[in-house]
Amino acid sequence: MAELLAVIAGLPSSPSTLNVTYAVQDGASPPAAPPVPLSSEDYLFVESRHPSTVLQGLNSLRLNNAFCDVTLCCGGQEFPCHRIVLASFSSYFQVSSARMRFSLTNNDKMNDIEPQMIGMLVSYAYTSEVYISKANVQALLAAANLLDVMAVREACCRFMERQMDEMNCVGIHCFAEAHSCKVLEKRSMDYILEHFSSVYQQEEFLSLCVDKLTEIIASDHLNVPKEEVVFEAAVLWLNKCPSRKQNFEKVLENVRLPLISPYYLHDVIESLDVVKDNQACQRLISEAKDYLLLKDRRGELYCPRARPRRSTGKPTKSDSLQGFGGIISMLFNNELRSLRYLKCGELRSCH
Repeated sequence: MAELLAVIAGLPSSPSTLNVTYAVQDGASPPAAPPVPLSSEDYLFVESRHPSTVLQGLNSLRLNNAFCDVTLCCGGQEFPCHRIVLASFSSYFQVSSARMRFSLTNNDKMNDIEPQMIGMLVSYAYTSEVYISKANVQALLAAANLLDVMAVREACCRFMERQMDEMNCVGIHCFAEAHSCKVLEKRSMDYILEHFSSVYQQEEFLSLCVDKLTEIIASDHLNVPKEEVVFEAAVLWLNKCPSRKQNFEKVLENVRLPLISPYYLHDVIESLDVVKDNQACQRLISEAKDYLLLKDRRGELYCPRARPRRSTGKPTKSDSLQGFGGIISMLFNNELRSLRYLKCGELRSCH
């Protein structure tokens, strides 16, 4: 058992000091003193500069290597710190505090972080300030994400969002996705879809993997004046690397060929060798031709590729019926054929 000596505040001064002893178990926290209500004559003093003064004092101790009880080691550099300060601003260090002694040289996460970023995050812990620039934002976000410094992580996300344009939005999206920055991931994707006509001509877009490309061009929210733009983007991506021909049917099935001009379909798309030599691409072309030519059977031939994108016009009443599988339209067409056959039979019987 250990004894904790506490002086009760709020009592009138007297020649003797009132000592109250609490019996607590070793390693346990002592009970907090009960709150003392303030009377009308009491005054609660709050020093607004106290938090910054404490941080300045702690930072001064760190810079002078005073009372430091842990050292972060990264890339051959050492950063003496106070364990309690690290644990107070990062849940990662809070969890790791129990096993921290004097170094983290064998920590895998620390080895994945640039030493300069460790120094910036340590400085942030003691000053509440960090300098974010185009040159360091990705490395800083990655470090803050790994060490669970959420305030810096979100600040980096906001900085990247403000810097977003047609040239870098694809890279920002892929980076945000890799680091699970959901808000930045969604907003960068929204930017790509909204500015697609400019984005698809940029180098980052041409470097996309086939899965990410299909995710983009499959969206109903893709903002294009006509579907031919989507096909042109797909061909531009294809021509960037000859080995992509083997996966082109995955790309083409997300281009809404039934919405493309039949002349463009015949003169441009069908003439490409990659389409001629691929049976899956040929089936997609045949599907689009049937939809374009057999207008009275569109209810039966309807497929997701025939659904207009939101930027190219609102769905018509016929599209709405097709959205339910074309059931009503199909029934109507079948009934119409029955009437035609009936009329022909009646005419023959009259003769």
